[in-house]
Amino acid sequence: MTTRIALWFGLTLSLLAVSPFAFAEDDASGEHILGNWGGIRTALEDKGVTVESILTLDSLSNVSGGVQRNTAWLGNYDLTATFDTEKMGLWSGGTLFAYFLGDFGDEISKYSGEAQVVDNIEAYSTAKLYEFWYEHSFGDGKFSALVGLHDLNSEFYALDYAGTLLNSSFGIGIDVAQVGPSIFSTTSLAVRLKAQPTDHTYALTALYDGVPGDPEKPHGTHIKLKKDDGLFWANEAGIISAEGEHHYKAGLGFWYTNPKYEDFAGAERSMNRGLYTIGEATVYSEDSESEQGLGAFYQLGFAAGDRNQFSQYLGAGLTYTGLIPSRDEDVFSIALARAANSDAYRNSAEESDRAETVFEATYRAPITGYLSVQPDFQYVLNPSTDPGLKDSVVLGVRVELAM
Repeated sequence: MTTRIALWFGLTLSLLAVSPFAFAEDDASGEHILGNWGGIRTALEDKGVTVESILTLDSLSNVSGGVQRNTAWLGNYDLTATFDTEKMGLWSGGTLFAYFLGDFGDEISKYSGEAQVVDNIEAYSTAKLYEFWYEHSFGDGKFSALVGLHDLNSEFYALDYAGTLLNSSFGIGIDVAQVGPSIFSTTSLAVRLKAQPTDHTYALTALYDGVPGDPEKPHGTHIKLKKDDGLFWANEAGIISAEGEHHYKAGLGFWYTNPKYEDFAGAERSMNRGLYTIGEATVYSEDSESEQGLGAFYQLGFAAGDRNQFSQYLGAGLTYTGLIPSRDEDVFSIALARAANSDAYRNSAEESDRAETVFEATYRAPITGYLSVQPDFQYVLNPSTDPGLKDSVVLGVRVELAM
């Protein structure tokens, strides 16, 4: 572990060391640690190609309760390229997107013992093509169709005000995540249709391969279509704020999936379903021309209780941007996530607690345009609803580098 920590800090220090030279030469904005690549980045954007990369390093410690006291070091590298076909001189309305993902490090959940996964970059150590899709817009941008490897959670069950939190449930509730859809860190082929007929309404529907990747080969990218995989059908519709308005969003979603699987009691199943509602809004704004102020969000999800361990999920939180004077871009968030066992599961596991509840508080502080540091605290009540585990306390920090 000492060697791994040394390597991570060595990489971070090396990048910090070369950044002043990159900025001095070609990047006055300071938004990327490697600068403007001698003008190449800007030249590509002018031609319709946008490249972004982010290195995320987490250190989280289970300091009390759970399975055992220990520290996990996790890393995630995202490299994306977006191609605008119109700017490239090809045709209008087209977008091609490629997303390469690299994950490495330990797993904090094996120490804290929770079901909802306290770190949203926890995954198998691997490098893969994570997303690769083409989207075409028509009807003056009010409608679009997408096909390819696609992350369900990039559009469904997604909330801006929950985005800073580290716990996985604030990305997508465990009511959906427990069935293994096309989300981090393995996606599947999909066809997605989107409509935004007015400035304040939207609707999404998508079909995904029911079993992402190859469960027997979790490393790398695998596209394996089998009859038994079935399909995962996702739908969401709602209202959303228009550009220039205080932000708000409210949505209602429904999902259905039919791959063959065994439920918690070992019974063979071939269908699963659930529904959810999400919402968020700006509660208070310091300035109409900035994002400073208070936002609130909620998540409420239900899954079929006769075949899922968690039949109900509730998430809610508050996010304040610019809480400290002169720190206008800092983000402070507090939230809770509660995953409740179904009655059927409790009947089969009589010693289980009713629910697992996570409380999280986190503070993201940009240090420069390319570097941010984020301390994080999480308290897990009834980890994995296992009465044999004491409540766990997780402390940690996240460092993000925009490269």
